[in-house]
Amino acid sequence: ATPARWLEGLNVLEGKTYPHHPVMLQVPQQSFKIEPGFVMDLCGLKVPHYFDCTNLCNRSNFQWLGDEFNYYRDVPSRRLACLEHQAHSLAKLSHIQVRLPLIDDDYGEHV
Repeated sequence: ATPARWLEGLNVLEGKTYPHHPVMLQVPQQSFKIEPGFVMDLCGLKVPHYFDCTNLCNRSNFQWLGDEFNYYRDVPSRRLACLEHQAHSLAKLSHIQVRLPLIDDDYGEHV
C-alpha cells in the first residue's frame, strides 16, 4: 500500500496540498548513491550541479534562456532538490531517497 504521505503533494503557489497525479503513485521508492558533482532527479537521472544548483557552485552555467531565467531561483522543486542534496552531503550520508516533487511550474515535466 502507498503511504498516505505520498498521496498528496504541496502546491507551493497556493500553500495547499492536492492528490498527486496517478502516474506519480507508480514511481518506485528507491535510494540512490550520492555522487559528487551531481544532484539526483526523481527517476535516478544524474543532473550536474552546475546546470541549476547555484547553492552548490558559484553560478549556473546552464544559460540557454539567458540571465533572465535562473532554474534554482525560479523553480521551487529544483531549489528544494538542490538543498536536500546539500543537506544529505553535509550530513555525510552516502545515499538519498528522492521524494515526489512539489506541485509547481515544473510538475508537469515529471508526469
